Amino acid sequence: CSSDLDRTVEQYRAATRLDSSDVQSWLSLSCLEIERGDLPEALAAAQGAGRTGRSRAEASLAAASACWRLGQVEAADSLFRDGIGHVRRSVRERYDDLAPIASERDTMVFNALDADDRETFRRRFWNEHDPDLATPENEARLEYWARVTQAYLLYFDVRRRAWDERGEVYVRYGPPARATYNPLGVPLRSDNPGRTAGNQASFPLNVLVWEYPALGLRVVRSQASQSYDAREAQRTARQATAGTRTRLTPAASVY
Repeated sequence: CSSDLDRTVEQYRAATRLDSSDVQSWLSLSCLEIERGDLPEALAAAQGAGRTGRSRAEASLAAASACWRLGQVEAADSLFRDGIGHVRRSVRERYDDLAPIASERDTMVFNALDADDRETFRRRFWNEHDPDLATPENEARLEYWARVTQAYLLYFDVRRRAWDERGEVYVRYGPPARATYNPLGVPLRSDNPGRTAGNQASFPLNVLVWEYPALGLRVVRSQASQSYDAREAQRTARQATAGTRTRLTPAASVY
């Protein structure tokens, strides 16, 4: 899997060399460098996105994510606030959303509140989860914003205003300890009823497996089901890890 990641990184690097104004290639490269654990290169790619003068908000978010992983907490906080303040509303709502990490009860209470009360609830929630009250930044929130940034830039469908289950799981639990494509022992074909009653449709699948050994969690997704409603993804993640507490601590790279 790491060899596939390395090849993809090289392809994006080649794309930025051919066209230094290709902001999407810079942003994708920054995210993948984070997944690979090369944080200085991730920051350099985010800065490359910024130099294009396009997608300024996304470039700030990518740089913030890299700075946070590099331990540049003050810079990360400033860049995140700048980026979140300039993204489209549907994306900003993802950064404000507490559902991926809050308890089901808190989520129900939050959803029943009006806009002003939601903001009060949100401030109280993050104050309660601030791991170091002696610093002006909230490190738990920065970790959450970093996860949301990765999920947004890698898995968010702007037209649907949603990400699939990969984004939901990534935001909730961070990068998996292991990611495997089409592993041995996992069926790579699906047999489902066709559109006509009595017919059977068999078709090949690509399967992605994310593993979180410390949580006892194994997420298996097929290519045919990558489009995934966010609310259903939240339910799936909660059911798979009933009783497991979400931890907003910096996680290791996927690969």
